[in-house]
Amino acid sequence: MHFAEAVARDLHHATTDARQRDGRSELTPEQPLIDAAIQYARSLSDLGHITHDHRGSPASRVRPYRQPGENLACVQRRGSPEDVANYVVKKWLRSKPHRENLLNNSFSYHGIGVWESSGELYIVQLYAGRKPLRRYAADAVSSIRG
Repeated sequence: MHFAEAVARDLHHATTDARQRDGRSELTPEQPLIDAAIQYARSLSDLGHITHDHRGSPASRVRPYRQPGENLACVQRRGSPEDVANYVVKKWLRSKPHRENLLNNSFSYHGIGVWESSGELYIVQLYAGRKPLRRYAADAVSSIRG
C-alpha cells in the first residue's frame, strides 16, 4: 500500500473516531466519491495549492449525490500515515467550517483522496447526504476530468 493510500485509510478511521466521540454515525465510503476526491487532490497538486473552486465547486464534484461538503488540507509528509491523518482531523476539528462538515449529521457518505507530490500531501474529503440513482453515479467524477 502506498503512503497516500494509507493516509486515506487512516483518515477514514480518524474521521469515524471523531464522529463517534460526538455521537455521530460512521460515514460510508463510496467509490464514486473516492474517485472524485483522488482526481481533485491530483488537480490541486498540479495547481500547487488548495482551493474549493478549482474546476468547479464541491457540489459539482459530488454530483449527483445530494447535500455536498468538502474539507481540504495540504500538509508535509511527516511521520506515519496515522500521524498525518490524526494531525489533519485535529486541524479540521479546530476550524468551525471544517468541524461542521466533519460532524454534519446530514452526511452519510464520503470519499477521501490523497495525492503526494514533492513531499506534500494534498488531501480531499468529499461528503454527501443522499445517494444517487445507480445510473448517475459515474457522473460524480466526470465534471473534474479535463
